[in-house]
Amino acid sequence: MKPGDVLFEVWAEDGNGKIAWSEWVVRSIRKGTVYATLKASWTWGKKSKKHGDFGWLDPIGPEWRVSWPVDGEPRGQLATTRLTAIKKAIALQKRYGSPDDYAEAETHASIIKRLETMLTKERGKKARAKAKSKPPEDVHT
Repeated sequence: MKPGDVLFEVWAEDGNGKIAWSEWVVRSIRKGTVYATLKASWTWGKKSKKHGDFGWLDPIGPEWRVSWPVDGEPRGQLATTRLTAIKKAIALQKRYGSPDDYAEAETHASIIKRLETMLTKERGKKARAKAKSKPPEDVHT
């Protein structure tokens, strides 16, 4: 892990069960600790009137920052790839989620189904990218 790396998090919103993504950016690694910040409209944006002057906005509250030991795992659902983030979200939803958490009982099952569909699509993207980068085989051999 190095500064500038992006970590992904996916979760189901309360109430309607809509799936949402967030990106966390590793800002620094100091004294054996990794520090990451949520990249959102209130933490990242235009800093001045200059062209292309985007960056981290001040102040960023503690609820939008996380840290963990370099040799440890990122907290909660943070993952280095979208695929892993979806897998973690499915596991957590199955383990801790309950139909009682939502206004409608079928919302819980619907969330798991949507996450599994997202997982299938993400695997397909990865397979297509891998196939594209693979050089064509020589047919005359």
